[in-house]
Amino acid sequence: MASQVTTQIWSGNNGGYVENVYPLDGVLERCVSENFSAINPVEGINAFIWTRNTIDRETGDIYRDSFTTGAHASTNGNTQIEDYMMRANQVSRYLVNTLRGNEGQWGVPCTEQGDTMALVEAERTAFEAIVEEFPDRNPDIGLSIIDPDIMFRVTSYDPNEPSPSLEENEMEEVAGMLFVRVDVDTSDQAMSDAPPSSAQDGDQADD
Repeated sequence: MASQVTTQIWSGNNGGYVENVYPLDGVLERCVSENFSAINPVEGINAFIWTRNTIDRETGDIYRDSFTTGAHASTNGNTQIEDYMMRANQVSRYLVNTLRGNEGQWGVPCTEQGDTMALVEAERTAFEAIVEEFPDRNPDIGLSIIDPDIMFRVTSYDPNEPSPSLEENEMEEVAGMLFVRVDVDTSDQAMSDAPPSSAQDGDQADD
């Protein structure tokens, strides 16, 4: 189970919507940096969903990008990584579905105010709802805002580009984060699309 990247675009001109959800070929590990702004305490968190929401004030287009990481991917065992990332990806997919379905609640405020505060609040509300509904399943999943440069580098990552040569025992990095390679197959995406039962009912970017 790999880190999952999501891009969502709501068009301000024609009401169109574009969505792309895909796994990387490895698990990103969150690093402690001034570029990371954790909304909730990081202690006890095993996986994160990092998000960035922006709006084009000229066109009204709203962009939401996110990706998932393991908090200790480089030291976790395979079973732990599978568990943490599967649950983080499921919660991430729940947020995608919920925000796609309730655009009518936050879309107009974002457009009128020229910022994404209403979307950020809707995202936070949806996250808190799924964590509270399944307190034994999701207490160690975190939601945080990410630096725009890091988000750009993650969404621009190309697995087909040659990896830089590494010294012995040196780990690959993506956007300044350790990158733990894993085998990714079609079941990886299928599992991330199968959140808890209530998440399926939810099927419905300047901060």
